[in-house]
Amino acid sequence: MTIFRLPLFSLYLANNILTGTFSEAIGNLTHLNYIDLSGNRFTRNWPEAIGNLSSLTFSDLFSLFSNGSTVRIPDSISRLSELTFLSYRGNDVIGRIPESITKLSKLITLRLFFNRLRGHTRFHYQLD
Repeated sequence: MTIFRLPLFSLYLANNILTGTFSEAIGNLTHLNYIDLSGNRFTRNWPEAIGNLSSLTFSDLFSLFSNGSTVRIPDSISRLSELTFLSYRGNDVIGRIPESITKLSKLITLRLFFNRLRGHTRFHYQLD
């Protein structure tokens, strides 16, 4: 049985030094609200199917990818409308901070340090 067919609410696989690529099947975990895959060594980007995790509120992806991998943050992340915490630190992400992150209206914590990001992104906040 694959974990991608289970009705999981939390997925904690931190610090297992897992390697390889991440399956598009992760998009099937639509009940998932917490994911921590930090401290592993995957070799590719998050699949675009990450955008299917509409219940996700917490995502810690610290040191998720191997050194030397060309990593980018997928645009589909903008569909994670419930996300309040996103950590993509220490992944050697190259390029710009995607504008799609600015669509995460419930985001409280964003950690992008220890990457090779460039440019700027405008974040607009409205205080109620």
